[in-house]
Amino acid sequence: MKIFLKIVIICFVGCICSHQVLCQIDFSKDRNTLEFDSLFAGALKQKLWGNYSQAEELLLGSLKAKPLLPAVYYELSRVYLSMNRNGEAISAGLAAVRYDKSNEWYLLHVSKIYQIIGKKDSSLFFHELVVKLKPDKYEYKIRLAQLYYENQYFNRSLKVLKRLEHEYGLLNEIFFARYKNYLALNNNERCLETLKSALKKFPYETRYIGLLAEHYASMGKSDLALSYYNELLKLDPNNERAYLSLIDFYRNVGRQSEALVISKKFIFNSDFSFNNKIEILTSYLNDNKSFNSLKPELKNLLDSVVNYDPENSKSYLLESKFFLKDNKFNKALEVLESGIRKFGSDASILEQLLYVLSLKNDFDLMLSYAIDGISLHNDNPIIYLYGGIASYRLQRFSESLNLLNTGVRYTKGSRNLLVKYYSYLGEVYHATKDYSKSDMFFQSSLEIDPYNLVVLNNYSYYLSLRNEQLEKALTYIKRCISMEPKNYLFLDTYAWILFKQGKALQAMKKLDDAFALGGMNRPALLEHYCLILLALKKKDEAFKYYYKLKIAGKASEQMKAIFDFKE
Repeated sequence: MKIFLKIVIICFVGCICSHQVLCQIDFSKDRNTLEFDSLFAGALKQKLWGNYSQAEELLLGSLKAKPLLPAVYYELSRVYLSMNRNGEAISAGLAAVRYDKSNEWYLLHVSKIYQIIGKKDSSLFFHELVVKLKPDKYEYKIRLAQLYYENQYFNRSLKVLKRLEHEYGLLNEIFFARYKNYLALNNNERCLETLKSALKKFPYETRYIGLLAEHYASMGKSDLALSYYNELLKLDPNNERAYLSLIDFYRNVGRQSEALVISKKFIFNSDFSFNNKIEILTSYLNDNKSFNSLKPELKNLLDSVVNYDPENSKSYLLESKFFLKDNKFNKALEVLESGIRKFGSDASILEQLLYVLSLKNDFDLMLSYAIDGISLHNDNPIIYLYGGIASYRLQRFSESLNLLNTGVRYTKGSRNLLVKYYSYLGEVYHATKDYSKSDMFFQSSLEIDPYNLVVLNNYSYYLSLRNEQLEKALTYIKRCISMEPKNYLFLDTYAWILFKQGKALQAMKKLDDAFALGGMNRPALLEHYCLILLALKKKDEAFKYYYKLKIAGKASEQMKAIFDFKE
């Protein structure tokens, strides 16, 4: 009896549970709809977690279940945008708009993608549709004015701002946007009128006082600029931007002593930003005239900044830059090595240290630091590059190729870094006599930077040494000389190419020009001159130049063999 009762109870409870589950299922939904709901919800979850490939797969699956839903295309477009697949993002976004032209978010999204890929007019077109769709939304209209400004349609931007002013009154945002447009149009009268109107409405808005000061300064009206700077600092004595702008003002008008006074006030103020202090001193270090005339004062300011925050790695970088500027490489190295001991994982200090070692031609130490640095920063292309350069200069070519070929993968499309990597790969492959790869990398470097003087000169010289593609070599060296006509090294390469073309007399004249520009004491140039003189059957004169090389201990084995000189 008890067993039968338990069975009845279990069945009753089971029926209740089954009924509850069945009640949760909406039988009004067909199979496709249920499948769609599952796939779409899963896609949104994967997108939220950053699993974009999985999200894409689920969204494409949901499109099969419900092929005309704009929300799916919108989410798919957002996924493609996150994956940097901008073409597909545009296609999916346009599909969302096609199936629902009244959704502001779809239109805004498409406008954003077009802005990202640089199709400005298309971006504007879709944002204009948003404004037409939602004419009462201020944020869309002010954004339209901003887009017109960014795309250099300044008069259109001003028209939108005028309508906004009529609808919403004179707001700070409208004043500032109007000023930027007039500034871009170089309309000084309207700029000043806008700033003064803004200041009249907002008399304690220091931003407008500062802009008036800067604008008068840009117009060369120093007295008016200074009066507004003084007014600004009275109202807001701790306005850091005002100090920075005033320092620039004094320096630009040649009043260095006043600039230094303000700089000292800023740097000795313990409440002011450390980064801004670094910025001030960096600007002095980047100005040769200021650095040379104010060196003792700048050193005192530097010491103050370093003592203010000795635990900040930027202090070490700034101090090393000062010593580099002063040509005290050993002092700069000492500071940076101290920084490495303190901040072993700071890549910026290590990069600066490697740079200093390259200037000192200390390639053994440079390679050692680079190898240690790679163990900490195994995706830093600059450290790999310095390691590759050091091993190349040490003639450890296999190691150099390994470092360069690894590091180039981390350049992330940086044109400047790619030029350097390709040029050094060209050098190393030339040194190992793999000329096809050497030429390929030199060409790749020049495709990015067709006017890189070092690559143009070296590549053309290497071609002449091999007596190959001499017309190309001549074209490249002429490009160098067009940019630096008084560079005796370029003239030497030009002369050597002419010599290889059988134009010895023209080559000699080019080397005469190189000697007149200071190349007389360069062994390579003297050796070339000797060989050209021999080709012109001027053996006695050639021997005189050879003798100069011999006395200086710079004569090559090739030259000794030619002149039958016995040790």
